Amino acid sequence: MKRILLLLLTVVSASIYASGFALPEHGAKPVSMGNAFTAVADDASALFYNPSGITQLEKTINFNIGGTLLVPRHEWKNDDITENSQVHYPIAPHFNFVYKVMPKLFLGFSVSAPYAAKIEWEEKWTGSATVEMMNLQTIDLSPTIAYKVMKGLSLALTYDLGIAVVELRKRVKLAGDDWMEINMASSEAALGHGFKASLLYEIGRLRTGLVFKYGKKFDFKGNADFDVTNDVFLPIKPHDQSMELTLNLPMGINWGISYYIIPNKFLVSFDVNYTMWSSYDELKFEFEYDEFDEDENGDKTNISRTEKDWNDVFAFRLGTEYMITPEFALRAGYAYDINPVPDETLDPSLPDADRHIMNIGLGYSLNNQFQFDLSYSYVLFTERESKNEEIPELDGTYNSNVNIVSFTAGFKF
Repeated sequence: MKRILLLLLTVVSASIYASGFALPEHGAKPVSMGNAFTAVADDASALFYNPSGITQLEKTINFNIGGTLLVPRHEWKNDDITENSQVHYPIAPHFNFVYKVMPKLFLGFSVSAPYAAKIEWEEKWTGSATVEMMNLQTIDLSPTIAYKVMKGLSLALTYDLGIAVVELRKRVKLAGDDWMEINMASSEAALGHGFKASLLYEIGRLRTGLVFKYGKKFDFKGNADFDVTNDVFLPIKPHDQSMELTLNLPMGINWGISYYIIPNKFLVSFDVNYTMWSSYDELKFEFEYDEFDEDENGDKTNISRTEKDWNDVFAFRLGTEYMITPEFALRAGYAYDINPVPDETLDPSLPDADRHIMNIGLGYSLNNQFQFDLSYSYVLFTERESKNEEIPELDGTYNSNVNIVSFTAGFKF
C-alpha cells in the first residue's frame, strides 16, 4: 500500500490551475462544464464535488477512473531578460467508487489530488535565490456516507485523509561563478485530516448544492542540505541538518445551482466557490541549528520565515450540457478564478494571477452501463506585475497559461 501511495504522489506534481495551488479537476465531465458541478453531481465524480449527489445514482455499483494531463507554461520578463519555467507533463489521477447499500443509504470511496504545485525554473536563473524548483504533492483518500433524508434532500459526510510530500531547491550567488545550492525535502509523507459536509436539494428541474470543506494541516519533517561550489565559502555554509515545516490548507465553501431548460436534455449550472486562503499566512522552516534569520537582538535563530499573507477569494463557474442523443452529450464551461496572492508577497514559486478558464468536452454512454468522457481546458492567466520589495531583482511581469486534457471511464451495474 505504501509503495502505491508513493507512486501516486510521484505522478501528481501539477502546476497551479485554480487559485493558489488548488487542483479542482477530478473528472472529465465536471471539468468540461467549468467545474460547475456542485448542483449537478450526477456521476461518481460527485464524491469530489458534492458527495451528497451520489444518492442520485440508480445502479447498485458505480465507479469511474481517469486522469488529467496538465501542460503549464510560466514566463518572467523585464526590459532586458526573459526567463521561462521548464515544461512538465504531470498527470493528476482520479478514482471514485459508490455502493448503494439500500435505497436511501450510499457509501463511497475516492482517491483525488486536491492540492498540488510544481514549478521549475532554469538553473542559476535571475530568481534562483528565491526558488529554482518547488514541488508539493498531495493525495486524498476519502470515504463517504450519504443519505436521502427525504424526497429531494440528501446529506453526506466525507473524511479526507491527506498524504503529502514537499521539496524545494534554490541557489544563492556568492561571488563570481561561485554558488551555494540549498535542497530541502520531506523525508517521509506527512498526514493531514479533513472532512466535507454537503447537501443537495432538488425540486422539479432545479437543484442546489452546498459543500463545506475543512482544511487539513500537514507537519513535514525532512532534511536540508547545503553545498558550495568553492571550499573557500565553507565557513559560511550552514550545516546539513534536519528541518520541520507546517502547511495549513484552506477551508472552503462551494455553492451551486443547476436547471434543466429542457428536461433531461439541456442543463445549465452555476457555482460560486469561496476559499479561505488566509490560513496560508507564512512559510516557516524550523531547522536543527541556529544559523538562519536573526531575532530582534540580532542573534541567529533556527527559523527561516517568508511572509505570504494570502487573501480569501471567490471563483465563479458556469457550465452547460446538451444531450444530442440519449447516448451522446456535448458540454462547455467557463470559469473566472480570483487569485489569493497579494502584490507584496508574489514570488516565482507560485506566480499566481487572476485567470480565465475555457472548457469543452463530450461524453458517450454505451448501453447505459459504460460511460466515456473527454474534456479540454485552456487556462489564461492575466499578466501580473511583480512588486515584492523583498526581491527587487525580480521586478518585471509574469505571464502563464495551462493546457489541460482530462479523460474518465466509468462503469455501473
